[in-house]
Amino acid sequence: MRLSFITQSTIIHHSHHAICHHFHSQVVSFPQTFILSVSRVDQNIVLKHHHHMSDLYTATTAAQVEEALARGEGEKINKAGERPFLTPLFEAIKNNNLEVVDSLLNHGADPNLNVSARGLSEGPIHYAAERGHTEIVERLVRGGANINCLQGGVPVVVIAASGGFFPLVELCISLGANLDATDSQELTALMYASEKGFINIVDRLLASGVDVNVKDQRERTALMMASEYGRSDIVDRLLASGSDVNAVDENKTTALMSASKGGHLNIVDNLVAKGAQINLHDHEGSNALMLACLHNHNDVAERLISLGSEINAQDEEGTTALMLACGVDNVELIRLLLKHDADPLMKDHEKKKARDYIDEDGDNNEEISALLLGFHLLSFLFHFNQKPKLTIR
Repeated sequence: MRLSFITQSTIIHHSHHAICHHFHSQVVSFPQTFILSVSRVDQNIVLKHHHHMSDLYTATTAAQVEEALARGEGEKINKAGERPFLTPLFEAIKNNNLEVVDSLLNHGADPNLNVSARGLSEGPIHYAAERGHTEIVERLVRGGANINCLQGGVPVVVIAASGGFFPLVELCISLGANLDATDSQELTALMYASEKGFINIVDRLLASGVDVNVKDQRERTALMMASEYGRSDIVDRLLASGSDVNAVDENKTTALMSASKGGHLNIVDNLVAKGAQINLHDHEGSNALMLACLHNHNDVAERLISLGSEINAQDEEGTTALMLACGVDNVELIRLLLKHDADPLMKDHEKKKARDYIDEDGDNNEEISALLLGFHLLSFLFHFNQKPKLTIR
């Protein structure tokens, strides 16, 4: 039986359940023409009818808000819908409709209503901030919203900075927001901006006097985050603003270690120039040189060696930079370390030497073995207590 004669008006004026019953009782297969006609039905009308939504949810102008209120729907102005779980104000914010937002606020919409009970954990101001709707945030504050509220555990200024919304950060500053406020992980706006590379936001926050040395739950600073992610310009600004260059996190990791691990040579240079200590060790006993070697950053390793890094330092397991270089099959790095007196005869806590770390499946394992063997032979020949000087080519 073909049902292509059913019109949109027929669908709109029947209840959803009645239509479904009609389909199930009379239809064996749906022709394409009918499927296409159903797909064109006004979804707002169908949803509104099925979920008993107020016209306030679908209003696109202030006039439509007024009309809905005139029909007695004012009691629904702060009521969340069944399926969207949002109040009319949230719907207007989602659509970035300033006119409707203003109208709803003027007629009693609550700018501080938290809808976490309906599946969300935020208020209108956070909902707007997440979308970068600066003008709406301003209107909400004018309507009574608190710029420093922590619904969902996240301050508006942190949302603004993490999203890269510079105008919204500016608004937060102008409204007197607490710029050192933190989220549930104790991350600040400066930390997020530093990590993500939003230099204009970093500059604005620094000019406003934020604390550059505050730490998050893991005891990390903004400088550590910028160093880890290679944000060289931001590192410069943080250092110029008084960031503690030798601060350590919960794992005793420093900004220099993070930069060395990431292979950010220019940041390594900047940190050392500002007094970073190159021979500090993290909670596993690794220093910056070991981390550079472990992650195959030859240029960083060479710079650290030239700056006086302890080339034969050992971590808590007795591992040296040379052993790590052997483990990652980096023949050029091994040459560099041997040239600067790395000792291949040292043993870790399991009595293993550098040669025991060679990757048997590595492309350079034979060349590395020959290098280390040559050093062993020279050491045997010069059996007195002087270390042989090996020329590495």
